[in-house]
Amino acid sequence: MNAFLIDTTDPISRTTLIDVKNKFSKAVSAIPVGGLLEIYGLTEKPGELVKMFDGCNPGDGSTVDQWTNNPVRRQRRWEEAFSKPLDEVSGKISDGQAGNASPIMAAIQNIKLSVFDRFD
Repeated sequence: MNAFLIDTTDPISRTTLIDVKNKFSKAVSAIPVGGLLEIYGLTEKPGELVKMFDGCNPGDGSTVDQWTNNPVRRQRRWEEAFSKPLDEVSGKISDGQAGNASPIMAAIQNIKLSVFDRFD
C-alpha cells in the first residue's frame, strides 16, 4: 500500500516542481505489480482530501510470459489504467491554487485513519 499526499495550497517554485515530479515518478515506478497506490490532493479546508487516483499496478507487458499471456494487451492495459492516469496526476501537481492555510497535519491524520487503518 502506497499513499501520496500532494499539497498544492502553497506555490511551488519551478526547481522544486521538477524535483517533486522526478521523485514522484521514481516512487511510482517502484510500486510492485499488484501494489495499491492512492493519491490525494490537499485542500485549504482542514481534513478535506480530494482523491486524485487509486488503483493497483497491473504490471506492464514485461511482467507476463508470452506463452501464457498477451504482453501487448498487458502493456496497453498498464498504460491506460496506470501509466496515463499517473502522468495526468503528475501534470496537475503545479495546477493547485494557493490557499490562506495548509492544513497538512489534519490531512496526514485523515490518510492514516481512512487509508492505512483499513489494512490492519
